[in-house]
Amino acid sequence: MGLWEATDSEHCVLLTELCDQGELFDTIVEYEAGLPADMARDFFFKITSALSHMHDKRVAHRDVKAENVLLDSRGNPKLIDMGLAFIEHEMAASGASDPNVGRRGLATTKVGSMMYAAPEVVHPRSEGAHYDPYAADMWSLGVLLYCMLQGLFPFRIAIAELCPAYAHYLERGTLPWRAPFPAEAAEAALRKLLCVSADERITARAALAEAWLSAPSGAPARPMPPAGAPVDADLPPARKRTVDELEGAAVVADGPDGCLLYTSPSPRDGLL
Repeated sequence: MGLWEATDSEHCVLLTELCDQGELFDTIVEYEAGLPADMARDFFFKITSALSHMHDKRVAHRDVKAENVLLDSRGNPKLIDMGLAFIEHEMAASGASDPNVGRRGLATTKVGSMMYAAPEVVHPRSEGAHYDPYAADMWSLGVLLYCMLQGLFPFRIAIAELCPAYAHYLERGTLPWRAPFPAEAAEAALRKLLCVSADERITARAALAEAWLSAPSGAPARPMPPAGAPVDADLPPARKRTVDELEGAAVVADGPDGCLLYTSPSPRDGLL
């Protein structure tokens, strides 16, 4: 996002470019069941490009979410709000007593938004355990991509004891899809982003090379899975989705024929 600064003897005013189409979150809720695939792919490429640039500069955002992406007059996404950013060279220069922080690019602070936060952030192995903030960004990007494709959140929080949907994901390795199902290449990218192991999670630079991003425009969605596959068995009538509906996928329960049913709403912006 373009940023200009104006100062006088008493004031400092920061001016940014106008993003008159508002938050990406609002665009997602305007659609019935996720954005059109080509639109989601374009947003994903541009947001990932921004993250890749930040990570190359050794800066992690640490609060990637739909509310922190604004759209300009042409519909281009702009990643905003760096208030929680991890700036590696500043941490290293601060003389932190912990050599893992800054000098090795690791963080300890639990920050971000609950439904987007990586499992190693919300549920560390021990109090004050280190985590890779760049890998954590990629998990959040995966949640954002899921929201764009499905119009719903995949998990309330990445803690199995508190979220049946996440426990199901750990146990069976399947995400709760609802129709229309994304292309196989899109699902493959999602699985690499929502990899529980931070060490094996895809990087921003590698995500830009995913096959889904080079798929032709208008590529057909995957066919419906056979009966018994995990899907939402109780879809509402086709209509505009509300904010409450977007936030209602955080908890799932086993439905008939092995289907997954969305049950409970969750808060719009649960900060850690």
